[in-house]
Amino acid sequence: MRFTLYIQTFRADSANLSGFTCQRARLGGELAMTYQTPSIQTTVVGSYPVPEWLQQNPSTQALTDATRVVINTQEQAGVDVVCDGELYRFDPNHPQTNGMIEYFVRPLAGIRSDISFAELIDYRQHADTRFRNTPPGVIHDDIDHGSLDLPSACNRAKQLATRPLKFTLTGPHMLAKTLINQRYGDTSDVAMALARVLAEQVQSLNADIIQIDEANLPGSPEEATWAAAAINVVLDGAIHSRCSFMLRQLWRTEYSKRRLVVIT
Repeated sequence: MRFTLYIQTFRADSANLSGFTCQRARLGGELAMTYQTPSIQTTVVGSYPVPEWLQQNPSTQALTDATRVVINTQEQAGVDVVCDGELYRFDPNHPQTNGMIEYFVRPLAGIRSDISFAELIDYRQHADTRFRNTPPGVIHDDIDHGSLDLPSACNRAKQLATRPLKFTLTGPHMLAKTLINQRYGDTSDVAMALARVLAEQVQSLNADIIQIDEANLPGSPEEATWAAAAINVVLDGAIHSRCSFMLRQLWRTEYSKRRLVVIT
């Protein structure tokens, strides 16, 4: 199991060490230790392997059962901030991204999934996302919500968790770079259009923490300025919903003006 750190608060208090507070016992003057909520809390990256039994029987009840197992495993291990494992996002046709792309863009209005041979060849020649051989879609009209429903997935996990819940979503920079753009001026415009949709979705999420995954940004530092602008639109949605938020990827915070927790 991979762990990351969610840094919630930090107090420069010499009497507070790793969640333990030192107190003098009345008898004998011995030093006693009492446990408090730690300033540095643990969480997991986000995605879990999809069980074979879920792949063989992908029903709603089976998905709920699998999600319950994932969350309960984290809680039993003492993880402070749990997540749903993203099991419902897995796309067997694109296991290399484990549902990070198709789950978000396929339901959106303005994006079609039928791709012509000419579009496919052009994509392979010019796309800078070499981890994909085919695009998830073609933008042919203004991007809108379509049937994307992130709050529903979040609510399912929230009902199963007894600890604070983290909900993960792929950021607008990575999503924009995987699509064929036939509508907007450039990729930065695509990212901003996606960001506006994600921001509205985030406003309705019943989660304690929102994590934005931007796996492609470390390899494209020259795009940091417009990527940050799009990411901040999504973060504004998290602020509106009173959620905390995390940005998971190798990136310097100076590119953003928002309050970020960076996981590297």
